Amino acid sequence: MEISKTPLSESSVEQKEKEQLPILFVYRDNDLFREYIPEIIKNLQTWGRKVEAQVFPQGMETEKIKEWLESNQDILEGKDLVSDWTVANNITYELKRRLAEKGTGFKRELDTTFDFATKATILGEDVSEILSNFQRRKDELEMIRREQESHEQSGKEKQGIKILEKELQKEELFLSAKFIEAITKIILEKDGMPKNVYLLRGGILDHPPLEYVSEEYSDEEEEKAAKLVREWLVNGGISGDVIQIKKDFDNYLKQDILGKEKTWLITDRHRIAEKYHKDLFLFGEGKKDIHYLNEVQIPIDEKHRLFLLPFPSFFESARSQGLLKDTEQQIFRRVLNNEFKKIFIG
Repeated sequence: MEISKTPLSESSVEQKEKEQLPILFVYRDNDLFREYIPEIIKNLQTWGRKVEAQVFPQGMETEKIKEWLESNQDILEGKDLVSDWTVANNITYELKRRLAEKGTGFKRELDTTFDFATKATILGEDVSEILSNFQRRKDELEMIRREQESHEQSGKEKQGIKILEKELQKEELFLSAKFIEAITKIILEKDGMPKNVYLLRGGILDHPPLEYVSEEYSDEEEEKAAKLVREWLVNGGISGDVIQIKKDFDNYLKQDILGKEKTWLITDRHRIAEKYHKDLFLFGEGKKDIHYLNEVQIPIDEKHRLFLLPFPSFFESARSQGLLKDTEQQIFRRVLNNEFKKIFIG
């Protein structure tokens, strides 16, 4: 298993270092993180913090990630831990308890911070107060969770957390709808109207907020979530007649897409093979370790656009294909770095 590692930075403020835990980023790689996290780490080091990173290869099986976490507790101890959604969901309750006893701090998940930054960039001042209030309440809920994990929860405590979660999930879906509507309008203004949109429902429940649509994982619930995204795209200006919901990508769909112009393909980033490059996208059924089998390739170009879910990845897909303005990209970087500065520097 090859895991890249960013060495500890050297800070000149020794006393301050003694009062602060080293920061440890632990996440499974993807295009979004690859583009921005090295810059975030460099900035945190410039601000005087020690930073390390354990980066799992894109597409690595979650079971292997869980095994690594259990086998390397000593690396995680006594650090301010910043993980992505995948890693956070593979830290067992027992491991989390042991780490807390060793002084590990659990900071806001990467996906949450990136999601906030993309929404703040695209939605702007119109919803800035709503968005900030939402993020504050979400952080407060996470603090309540951590506090209550330290003791046996009563039925009343569990019910209280569940009510708060449902309220915030409803708000997050509302904000996500506004985000997709707004970014779709931006893309259409830059790139024109697509003649075909293929929305793949396979894996669509893998990430928040679409995972909130259902507590179950079935074809019916995937279809329900896909129809919700379809509604948001229509509200953003795309004709519902051109949007088709498909289960997954295969050679039949490939031939259909290659025969058409101005086509969008929308899919969860978990459906991207580990060998993804900016000029190809590869999909396949059946995985062995971190490699997808039965790879299907079509080019990304002006005729074929690829947009990944969840929504921070949708933003990065648009950026990497030149469909956002320079000002929007600059705002995103500024908001993202400011959020990490608030979390770790104050």
